[in-house]
Formats: sequence, structure tokens, C-alpha cells
Amino acid sequence: MDMHLSKIAVDHGETRFVKLDAEKAPFFIKKLGVQVLPTVCCFIDGVLKDKVTGFEELGGVDTFKTLTLIRRLVKSKAVIP
Repeated sequence: MDMHLSKIAVDHGETRFVKLDAEKAPFFIKKLGVQVLPTVCCFIDGVLKDKVTGFEELGGVDTFKTLTLIRRLVKSKAVIP
């Protein structure tokens, strides 16, 4: 997931990407209701609007293509096409 998000961040300056280590941030993990890793939380104007949890929506495998994740983030309006 990190590799894909790093690639997407380069091309999408309109979106701020922040990486959070779940083990070092238990307060945020509890507050956001994260139970499965990886989880991508999509905020718009500071409000949690969507979550991509695990790999199910990305083909069910961790070998998905970056374009698959881009399409999912566009759907949640976290990334502008």
C-alpha cells in the first residue's frame, strides 16, 4: 500500500497524504475505528468521508495495480481524476 500511495502522491498535489504507524498511534487508531491493516482513511475538509479497508476492494490481493487504488480514491473524491 505504501508504494502505491507514494506513487499517487507525486501526481496528485491537490491531496495531502499522511502515513501513520498504527503501533505508535493507538489514540488515532481507536478514534478512527481501524481494525484491519492496511486501512486508508479519506478525509475531506477534515471530516472522515470514506475508508479503504484491507485489500477486498482492490481485488483481494496485495499485488493490485496502482490504477486500481487511484480509481477507488477517485470514487471517494479523495483524489481528483
